[in-house]
Amino acid sequence: MENWGQLAYEATQAVSSYDESGSIKRSPFANTTIDKLPDKVLLSIFSYLTHREICRMARVCKKWRMIAYDTRLWKAVSLRPEISGLHVGSLESLLALIR
Repeated sequence: MENWGQLAYEATQAVSSYDESGSIKRSPFANTTIDKLPDKVLLSIFSYLTHREICRMARVCKKWRMIAYDTRLWKAVSLRPEISGLHVGSLESLLALIR
C-alpha cells in the first residue's frame, strides 16, 4: 500500500518539481493512467465496490465491462437494496441482472 502512496505522490509532483538547473523534472509515473493498470489490479479494486457500483463501472468502457462481469465479483449477491444497492422489482429485472 505504501508503494501506491508513493506512486500517487510522484504523479502529483510530475510537473511541480525542478532539478538543480531549474528545468522541470518529470516523474517516471507522470503519464501513468488507470488504463495502464493490469486487469488483476482493476479486479481487486472492483472487489471493494457494491454491486450497484460495479454495474455503473461496467458502463465506462469495454475493458471495465469485461472486468465487471467477472464471476469472482458476483459469487454472493444480496437482493436487499439496502445492502447491495440493487433493486429487483420483478422476475424480468432479476433475470436481466443474471444474464
